[in-house]
Amino acid sequence: MSIVGVGVDIINVQKIDGAVKRHGVKFTKKILTSEEISQLGQRGNKIQFIASRFSAKEAIYKATTNLAKLKWKDISILNKMDGSPYIKI
Repeated sequence: MSIVGVGVDIINVQKIDGAVKRHGVKFTKKILTSEEISQLGQRGNKIQFIASRFSAKEAIYKATTNLAKLKWKDISILNKMDGSPYIKI
């Protein structure tokens, strides 16, 4: 798969907080892969983590428009040991 565009997504963290409060674990399990959920357990600000993953995945959707029928769990935003992020599709 090649990227043919640039995707940018800015998210209101309060909206993600509201979604988590309304839908609980169901929302988190819909958005995050099992690998991301594992990393979530190691984070202090869980809502910020979920919001950043949501936003990054939205940007990937925008950058790959119509190239692939990606679902939330087709994309993982993970971190290397040094903290730098990488994408796993």
